Amino acid sequence: VIAFEVTSDKTSAIEVACNFLQDLLANGPTDVNDIHSLAREQGISKSTTERAKKKLGIESERQGGKDGNWVWKLP
Repeated sequence: VIAFEVTSDKTSAIEVACNFLQDLLANGPTDVNDIHSLAREQGISKSTTERAKKKLGIESERQGGKDGNWVWKLP
């Protein structure tokens, strides 16, 4: 489990979320439901996670055909 904490008042929630996503997705594509669950465990809201996704240019992709799961991956 990856743990992130805001260690400075200068560290914004979006920066924490960006670091979280970069570290998590460095291992390859990850199911979006797992991402949101792990982010919640770290105190990162879904909306902040989504903003970080956009800021980093993270790509969404459905794996396993039309009934498959959505994953996020680094560009």
